[in-house]
Amino acid sequence: MKHSILIISILLNALISQAQNLTGKITDVYEQPVAFANIILMETDSTFITGTISDENGIFELISPEKNALLKITYIGYTDKVISVKPHQTETGNILLAENTQLLGEIIVKGLLPTTHIKGEAMVTHITGTILEKAGTAEDVLVKIPGIMQKGEDINVFGRGKPLVYINSREIHDLSELNQLTSENIRSVEVITNPGARYDKSVKAVIKIHTKKKADDGFGFGDRANISYNDKTSYKNQLDLNYRRDKLDIAGMISYTDKYNWRKNEAIQNTYLENYTEQKMNTYQEISSQQIIANTAVNYSLNPDQSFGGNYRYSRYPNADMDMNIGTTIYEDHALVERSTSLINTESPETYHEANAYYNGKVGTWNIDVNTTVLRNKETVTGLTQEKIHTAAAGDEENTVHTDTETRNTFYAAKMILSSSVFGGEISLGGEFTHTLRTSLYENLEGIVENDDSKIKERLFSGFLEYSREINIVRVQAGLRFENVNFNYYKSGIYQDEQSKNYNHFFPSFSLSVPVKDIETQLSYTSDITRPIYEMLRNRIDYVNRYTYESGNPLLKPSTSHIGAFKSSYKWLLLYADLQHIKNDFIFSSETYSTENPGIALLRQENAPSYNAMNLMVNAAPKIGNWSPQWSFEIYKQWYKVDAPGLPENNKLSLDRASLAIRWKNSLDLPAGFTLSADINWEGKTDRSNISYKATWWSEASLYKEFFNRRLTLLLQANDIFNTYRNKQMIYYGKIRTMSMDQRYSWRSIGLTVHYKFNIPASKYKGTGAGETQKGRL
Repeated sequence: MKHSILIISILLNALISQAQNLTGKITDVYEQPVAFANIILMETDSTFITGTISDENGIFELISPEKNALLKITYIGYTDKVISVKPHQTETGNILLAENTQLLGEIIVKGLLPTTHIKGEAMVTHITGTILEKAGTAEDVLVKIPGIMQKGEDINVFGRGKPLVYINSREIHDLSELNQLTSENIRSVEVITNPGARYDKSVKAVIKIHTKKKADDGFGFGDRANISYNDKTSYKNQLDLNYRRDKLDIAGMISYTDKYNWRKNEAIQNTYLENYTEQKMNTYQEISSQQIIANTAVNYSLNPDQSFGGNYRYSRYPNADMDMNIGTTIYEDHALVERSTSLINTESPETYHEANAYYNGKVGTWNIDVNTTVLRNKETVTGLTQEKIHTAAAGDEENTVHTDTETRNTFYAAKMILSSSVFGGEISLGGEFTHTLRTSLYENLEGIVENDDSKIKERLFSGFLEYSREINIVRVQAGLRFENVNFNYYKSGIYQDEQSKNYNHFFPSFSLSVPVKDIETQLSYTSDITRPIYEMLRNRIDYVNRYTYESGNPLLKPSTSHIGAFKSSYKWLLLYADLQHIKNDFIFSSETYSTENPGIALLRQENAPSYNAMNLMVNAAPKIGNWSPQWSFEIYKQWYKVDAPGLPENNKLSLDRASLAIRWKNSLDLPAGFTLSADINWEGKTDRSNISYKATWWSEASLYKEFFNRRLTLLLQANDIFNTYRNKQMIYYGKIRTMSMDQRYSWRSIGLTVHYKFNIPASKYKGTGAGETQKGRL
């Protein structure tokens, strides 16, 4: 404790001490800021004094010298520049860097390298002037960023999972919004793997996209059409409109999507009770949906320091159908006892309304950011299951099962963040409040499973304090967040004391960043929480087929993690490593539905015992002529033990196999302005909680071309070209049951996107919304 007090005292003294600073701005010949350039202050004999890097706006700040000195600015792709600095000088003005082309033998290396730097808590990739300007859309840019991976329609950050994604401080609600923004309008991308105290601690990672282009006043529009084929045709058309005049900015979007997907699954469930039972299930599932989305945002800037606005979003699934065919064969002690076929159809139309409002301003030295959100939605699911069964004992039998589910959500949220410069650094503090009301009615007409009438009322209050400062070349950031959750559960209108909970959590965070010449490093610690989505907390039992029921678990506890991470970058090399301690993780479990029906499996999620895990990634992204390759090597290992059939009473199975994933991404500038991309992903065998996965691989390619000064772009894409992606896994459900699965998805597809735009940039809307992670649980 004494040591901790001493360290804190030293840090406080360092924070409070003041010095005269030297500031400046780095720009290129196109008057664009040069972000993350290395700036070194040295004596006239080249002795190092201090150093820093420019921020995303090209601005830098360091201690002014006591005597005549030299300032050296370096950045890959630009000629080094050295200027003289006088004693106690406070400004350098704009410093212009000239582009540099180096001839290395017969290989030309141009200044088109999208290098990744460490800046504060983020890993930042500068897009301006790199080959990523020709990637296509913001989504195409993201999948080229180190540590970001896309599977199907999901985007994940290595080691952290699904992120929040922002465009110019505005969170996007649908990843399709990434396709509204073209790559040439992106200035930089930040990836935050250990978000600080200002973020809800359910947030595992954050991606921030910063744009560079300003639109002219007047009217702008864009239209993006996409058609793809994966056994059947899917189609999407999106119209973007924008009007800007002086201080007023109005943006609108309307889109229509007609989508088709399929999935195949071969599963074998083994049950070890008095008799050994083997269930073989072959499943084929088709999903077709139509979606209409309309969005409008109004923004008004009173002055450069103050703006306010509102946003409304409407979404409607007029048709969302799922058809599934399950063929099941059952053996008891290796003897055939039953065959059956289940035809399942569900229809789930949904209507969604969301409104946001914000104010962003400045009072004195304090920046104020206020956001509110109101949301309502309704989803109805009608299910019909038709079963044909043949048993050795009873012959043929037919069953029909009807289910109806109606779910309604009402959600309110408000958030305020204050920030100001204090003691040479920046302090941020604020709070957030959310209120959720969720009702669910479930009926099974035949009475095979119990009807359910449940209600959830949940309130969350959080407050945080965060401070950051640069001391010479060192950047320190520390914060603390408090979150209180009051969860109330009702069944048939009656309060359920056992399921209702009140949680109080404190989440500290800390990061230390040190750039030394071309090497940038960061050490960080954070703690976070994963709250179960509301569907996981449901009390009802869903009928899948006569052998399998699926339920929620109102007794699920939130999962918490403690993460220590190390990041380092050197030119085009990037290293990331973390160690995690995970408590109450969510795992799938299977138990016997009842003693009267031991052959029926009840699937649900439960909390796992605590375990440790680690992630390691090395990323190399050089630039060789017109070729921009990127190699990423990722290692994951967990230390997890699980009950499994056939083991002695006190023994457990260790699922701790270290896994390796290799990703090879390529971009190539071709004649006539074409850009070719080709990627290969390989993921080795791995263990994740109580699931073991087999190795798999897949490949992707795209061809991009611009016309009419970038107003018209064409993007041809092919996914899972050789139809190789498979999800093979073994799930350990304890001592009585295991399940092996071999899943295939409709990933193999080919698609064409045509995008025409005129004067249509990202909106100036600055609202960030409120209660975003809570809203994501609905």
